[in-house]
Amino acid sequence: NFLIRKHYSIIYYMKVKSIFGTYDIRGRYPEELNEEIIYKIGQALVKFLNADRLAVGYDLRPSSQKLAGVLNKGIISQGCDAVDIGPAPSGLIPLIVAQQKLGGGVMVSASHLGKEYNGLKLVDSSSQPIAAGSGLEEIENLIQIEISPTREKGSVQSKDVLYDYLDYIFKFVDPKIIK
Repeated sequence: NFLIRKHYSIIYYMKVKSIFGTYDIRGRYPEELNEEIIYKIGQALVKFLNADRLAVGYDLRPSSQKLAGVLNKGIISQGCDAVDIGPAPSGLIPLIVAQQKLGGGVMVSASHLGKEYNGLKLVDSSSQPIAAGSGLEEIENLIQIEISPTREKGSVQSKDVLYDYLDYIFKFVDPKIIK
């Protein structure tokens, strides 16, 4: 039984190691990046940031909405509220974190990679990316330990932020010159 657990632990570590990059987390769904890992990342992000509210958005890949839902469950299991902004462009997460004064945020997206991939882009409370050297390694380590759910759960709050985003964008564009 010990050898089986040890073998599983090594395989799990290798799988996790392969999805953590320099700037984000990406892998083939569900072979490399799956619901179990996403849930643990949600838990680990709350622990790492010591957050009470995190923004969660997702792109339009077939797996993104489902993974965002699992991420929300991991987040609320740690007593943190998840502010679900729904489908959104990646640039919206840092903006909403700053505007709403949230503890951080996550975008479920594999950026330019094909639909068989998915990933996570993480930001801290100052809307700065969490990357190698600024916390991604700590999150990687945290997901490899068992994090127990807290007694009090957080909640998932849906928030429509599209108009906030458009207001922000139009600060930089003069609508009168657009044909």
